[in-house]
Formats: sequence, structure tokens, C-alpha cells
Amino acid sequence: MLSFANDLNLKGQFLIATPKVTSDIFAQSVIYMFEHNANGAVGIVINKPSKVPFVELLGDLSEIDCPEEEILRNIDNTLVFAGGPVNRDKGYVLHSAERFYRATITHENIAFTSSRDVLIDYAKGNGPKHILLALGCASWDAGQLESEIMANFWLTAPANEAIMFTAPVVEKHRRAISSLGIEPSSLLWSAGNA
Repeated sequence: MLSFANDLNLKGQFLIATPKVTSDIFAQSVIYMFEHNANGAVGIVINKPSKVPFVELLGDLSEIDCPEEEILRNIDNTLVFAGGPVNRDKGYVLHSAERFYRATITHENIAFTSSRDVLIDYAKGNGPKHILLALGCASWDAGQLESEIMANFWLTAPANEAIMFTAPVVEKHRRAISSLGIEPSSLLWSAGNA
């Protein structure tokens, strides 16, 4: 079995579901891994929109020092993603790294935070250029993810800002696979369990 001790570190990588993954939240998912160490791994699903409107997570708009019309214009068409089955009531934000917030973690040009300040800045038009807000995350115990990779449930690829932030949601999985030089249609999409 692969282990973290064998130098597998997926922090800052994409985890891409193979046809063996069939659970609703993870089927054809792309996950940005923001933590991977000897204790386990944590990531955010970046291609499964939720039904929660972005504006709902801002709270009382009158408390934001910005005209409501401007806020609504700034957040227009901004999706909230279902980031995973763990802590579904908690928001996680991936964003381009022009700005930093409390407890911001960065890996190359991608930043991660759970600070609400980034949402307020974004709503006011002062935030990062790109933002991806997710409710919940995905997590694995020590050795669990490594076992799933060995069983061919997941492909891994370097994270790509364009795929994460600007690719159409329905294209993210295909583009992540293609970034590996693999034609997505060449994978066998047959039944399996994750």
C-alpha cells in the first residue's frame, strides 16, 4: 500500500474521479487537494454546484458597506459548490492569490481560506479576481486515499487555475483528464463502487 511516507503528497493537486467512482457526490468529480499529510487528506470538490445561492451566504446585505445593487451585480452568476460530504454547513473558499485573509493557506497561485472576509470583499468588488466557494469538504483517513488511488478510483494531476476558476462546470472533469494527455472517452465508464 502507498503511504505518505513513500513521498506521495497531493497537496495542491487535482484528484480526478475515474469510472470506478459511482457515488453521487464523487462521480466524475474533480477535487482540489489543500491538505495531505501522514494523518490523511482534505480537498474540495470543484465541479458539483449546489442549489444554495451565493447571496444567502452573505447574510444581511445592509451590513455590507456597499450598495445592494452593486453587491448583486458583483456576485451575479457566482455559484456555490457542494465541496464534499464532511462539514456541509461550513464554507471553504479557493481563490486566486492576489489577496490574503485570516488563516489563508497558499500553494503556488491558489489560496484557500475559511474566512468570511473574502466573501465580503468579493461582494464589494474588492476581492480576488477568481473565487470558488464550497460548502463542505472531502476527507480521507491516513492511508485511505493512497489505497483508493492504488485501486484506480482516482487519477492525479497538477492543479490548473483555468480548470478550477474559469472552465465551464460541465467541462472541468473532461479538461482535468485531458490535462494528463488522456482522451476521456478512452476510459471505460462501467459500474463500480467507491
